[in-house]
Amino acid sequence: PWHHPGDILACTMGGINDEEDLHIIFNMTDKNTTTQLPRISGRQWYKAIDTAASSPNDIMRPANQKTSGPKSCRVQARSIVVLENR
Repeated sequence: PWHHPGDILACTMGGINDEEDLHIIFNMTDKNTTTQLPRISGRQWYKAIDTAASSPNDIMRPANQKTSGPKSCRVQARSIVVLENR
């Protein structure tokens, strides 16, 4: 369980060599939220993992990932979203 309701944590990890950058959003609140995404020139964010989605849509293969949009991402209450940038 989440121990500090009201918190949202997001971090970006840069990929090494040919690996994708990752942006991870933890929504520890009981409300859906929209978070801003960092911009990386010439690349787009794709949703790879969404713990609020039902299987098999919670973890998506790269070929099936959909772009989350250029500026923001919707994150459901008490869930985690992982985005890949390519």
